[in-house]
Parts: sequence; structure tokens; C-alpha cells
Amino acid sequence: MILATAEEAVKRAIKIGNGILPTYFYYEATAFEPLRNNDGTPTIGSYGLPLAQVSAFARKRLPDFLEAPARWMKTAKDKQEALEMADAIKASDLYDAPLGTYKTSADLDACGHEIGRIRAFTKGWLERESNFLHMTYKYLLGLLKAGLYERFFAEARTNLVCFMDPATYGRPTIENSSFIATSNNPNPAVRGQGFVSRLSGSTAELLSIWTIALFGKELFRFENGKLTLALKPLLPADFFREGRVEATFIGQKVIYINSSDKDGWNLEPMRYELRKNGMAVKTIVGRRLEGEDAVAVRNGAYDEMVVLLS
Repeated sequence: MILATAEEAVKRAIKIGNGILPTYFYYEATAFEPLRNNDGTPTIGSYGLPLAQVSAFARKRLPDFLEAPARWMKTAKDKQEALEMADAIKASDLYDAPLGTYKTSADLDACGHEIGRIRAFTKGWLERESNFLHMTYKYLLGLLKAGLYERFFAEARTNLVCFMDPATYGRPTIENSSFIATSNNPNPAVRGQGFVSRLSGSTAELLSIWTIALFGKELFRFENGKLTLALKPLLPADFFREGRVEATFIGQKVIYINSSDKDGWNLEPMRYELRKNGMAVKTIVGRRLEGEDAVAVRNGAYDEMVVLLS
């Protein structure tokens, strides 16, 4: 009952946001009566201001923020609905078209300082309408979890720091930043440049992205009394260099072999070759490892796994 109520509320909110889930609502009092003391003087509250009894509110919403859609994407049940919201976000002021990146929020010029410290910053700087990597990576992770693989990798090529132009980024592209100044910043010299004002939460999102992209959404599972393991890289075809991708999975090298021109999400693991000291120890035909084989990999019994995709 609680879950159904919450899901219905989210659906209503998406309609209110014209396809983009709103992050913040606020309410303005439209009808109220001042409270008075017995002697007729205004009743003063703990903040030193007169108190009132409100009888009616009008719902308002702040401009779009990326926070709510990013969180919603992670649990989206309908892939088409998720794609439609991603399209709406890209067509909105949340998208910084000149840089191909995303902003924490749409334009806040119409909002007063009562919305909080975010309004006090310069546009495209720190938390205000900038490319705050923790938030942008959270959105990218949402795309990946929603199953929008093509969209994720299209966005990754302009939003993941490792793919950015170092001359524009202004620092080594193996380093993340707290935020990147966006194209609405009044200083053209800083647009697209990364800055470190504090520790960035983007690392946590990137580790999750790396894990899902290289090994899939479902790793170890316990089914019918057995531990199972299925490795399914969700990588586009051009990531396989000469049909091969290598990664490290809990201390063991994994070598994926893709002899087709298909993207990883359209392939399935068909054979696992388990190696120790450069020698093949065991070959398992099938989409996953089960029982003792899965336990052995989890315990680091092998040096390498060669996974044939088809």
C-alpha cells in the first residue's frame, strides 16, 4: 500500500513537471488570519515575527534540478518512460549544449535567496547551475541502471572526464573535479574547466559505473541453494579492441572475447575458461558459473578467466 501510494505520487509529479520529475516544491500561503493575544496585540513567535493561522496554500515548484531524475532513473521500471525523461532533460535548461554536459539545475535567476546558499553563488560556479560531477555521474549511473545503454555511452563521451579535452578541462583527465564551470558562467576563460573546491562524491558513482559496465548488473547470486556468477559486460562494440577487453575482477584478470560486431548488451557469456599460472584449469560451457566454480572464483582460486561472448 505504501509503495503503491509512493509510485502514484511520483507519476503525478512527473506530469506536473511536464515529463521531468520535479526535485523541489514549495507552498505559498494564499489565505490566512493573523494570530492575536488576548489584548489584541499580534502574537510574536520565537523568530520575533507575527504568527498567523494559514487556511489555504498554493503549490509552486522550483526550476528543474537534476537530483530527482537521477535518483528516479535508478529504479525506473519502464525503459521507454526512462528514455522519454532523458529526452526531456536533454531538451531542457538542465543540459549545457555547448559543452555537452549537465547542470545541477536550470536557471535560478527568478528565485530569491530564501531558497538557500545555492542562489548566492555565481552562475555556473560551485553548486549553482554548474556541472557538479557528483550529480552528473549520479545521472549517468541512473541511465545505465535504467538499461539505456546506447544513451549512457553517448553521454559518457562528453560527460566522463576521461574523454574530455585536457586543454579545455585544465587538468589531467585521470583526475576528477568537484565541479566544472559551465557555459553560462560569466567568465569565458573558465568554461569547461574543472575545479577542486572540496572532495568529490563522483568517485563513488564512477566505481559503480565501472563495475556495471564491465561486469553487468547481476554478479553473484544465490539461487536454489547454489552460489552463481554471470559476467556480462555492457560495453559498445567499439570498446572491444581487436575483439578483446580486459579488466580485473576481485583480483583476477578477466578477458572478454567478442568476435562479432555486436554491442555487449546484445551478447551473452557462452564459455568460461578458468586459468591458473597461465594454464587452463577448467572450462565451463554456459552462461554462468554455479556452485563450487562460483565459490572458487569468489575466493580468488584462479589468476584469469577468459569469457567467450556470443
